[in-house]
Amino acid sequence: MLIFKRILPACAQSMTQKPLQIFNASAGSGKTYTLVQEYLRIILHSSNPKKFRAILAMTFTNKAANEMKTRILDGLIQLAKPEYEKTPSEITFLTDTSKNLGIGPKILEERAQKILNQILHNYHAFSVMTIDKFTHRIIRTFARDLNISVDFDVELDLTGLRKNVTDLLFDEIGKNEELTDLMMRYARTNLNRDRSWNFSDQVFDFSSLLFREDAIKSISLLKKLSAEDFHKIQDDLQQEIAKIEAAVDRNAVEAYDLIKSKGLTDSDFQGKSNGIGSYFKRLIKGNFSMPSPTLIKYVSENKWGHPQSPNRFQADEIGPLLAQYFKQITDILDKGISKVALNKEILKNLNNLSLLNHLLSLVEGVKEEQNVLLISDFYKKIADIIVNEKIPFIYERMGTRYEHFLLDEFQDTSHLQWINMIPLVHNSLATGNLNLIVGDGKQAIYRWRNGEVEQFTNLPHKILNPEKKLPRWQKLKNNFSESGQLQRLQKTSGLRLENSSFQ
Repeated sequence: MLIFKRILPACAQSMTQKPLQIFNASAGSGKTYTLVQEYLRIILHSSNPKKFRAILAMTFTNKAANEMKTRILDGLIQLAKPEYEKTPSEITFLTDTSKNLGIGPKILEERAQKILNQILHNYHAFSVMTIDKFTHRIIRTFARDLNISVDFDVELDLTGLRKNVTDLLFDEIGKNEELTDLMMRYARTNLNRDRSWNFSDQVFDFSSLLFREDAIKSISLLKKLSAEDFHKIQDDLQQEIAKIEAAVDRNAVEAYDLIKSKGLTDSDFQGKSNGIGSYFKRLIKGNFSMPSPTLIKYVSENKWGHPQSPNRFQADEIGPLLAQYFKQITDILDKGISKVALNKEILKNLNNLSLLNHLLSLVEGVKEEQNVLLISDFYKKIADIIVNEKIPFIYERMGTRYEHFLLDEFQDTSHLQWINMIPLVHNSLATGNLNLIVGDGKQAIYRWRNGEVEQFTNLPHKILNPEKKLPRWQKLKNNFSESGQLQRLQKTSGLRLENSSFQ
């Protein structure tokens, strides 16, 4: 059993000043201790043994949630023990807790016994869980309101789903003409880049893009595109590139033909191999780049023939005509070179986008066939309502049930997870209840699962708003800024239970 040996030092006593306490806690500084002690302080300071029902403590993994539950129960068990069964350290723990809360030891012991009894008999209401589990509970409760089948299953194994979808994709080769053509192009591209023609692992890795929060908007647009759309996009991009390159090539060929008709070579011009003749020749070979600053200077100063060339006068003679070709080419490149580069990059990735579209169709088919939803689907459905509804109806019951929110490992929380939590925390802050957010930006490890450490480091003065700048989100932001207090949690090894103005 975990024994709480001593009270936390006074470094964190200022946490009673504001209702939103944000702790930037480095490794080993006692993040879990801080949440556990605050949980115990809230329930022990209340005369209602069912107060634990009004607290929602959330963390990122099942292991961390179970550890938090165990520590809370250990603390209550130590306090609830009859005095003759307590060890000396447990007696010290009871005495210090009694002093800090301003509650007599006997009353504190009785409260701990009643609370422990209530938790054990109503364990389902002991809300210490992962964010995923809490979101699943909301969706399950409001499935009909959100137009979701009530008998859906939750798919948490994204790796298994991606492997299944990748296998299905390869099974379609030879059966689906469009997909077969796409995969052949993919294989040829790999061979041209000295990669293996067998790219199943590459496709599997690529499939992870479908489940990134920052790709949701783009993915939703991708759904609207058909195979014909991709072919049209490809044709349009290629035609635009060809038009620009043909105009440049035509002028460069005419200019260089003029140079050759006068019996001149590149060495007859200023800059020689870096001069005007060489530049036209590079353009003809397909090297579409802007001229060098030195060449631009030669043309602007009307310097053509090289001083050491016996044909410098012939070069000077055709200089004005070459200047006209040069201007027409630079005008075209100035407007079109970036467009050509962009179009070529899009074409490079067009096969990827088309492949992503096929993967997306397969994912949707698997979900529909097996009646499963991804946990990311839940976050999106809830966030859509919260962002667009003035009063999110899915929180009408949840929002009044929980009065305190204690959030652990916040640096790993995703954008949608946080959007879904903001109205709940805001409702609690509006009534003056204590809320706790604990994290460490240096320990952010879940970016691959859409974690956004900036959400933590920007608090309390900035919350990552949704793209729609709704007036009420400004109100929420102001509430967090006014109610929040950022502190650094110092390293400790004990439990502090202090009196507080927050009930």
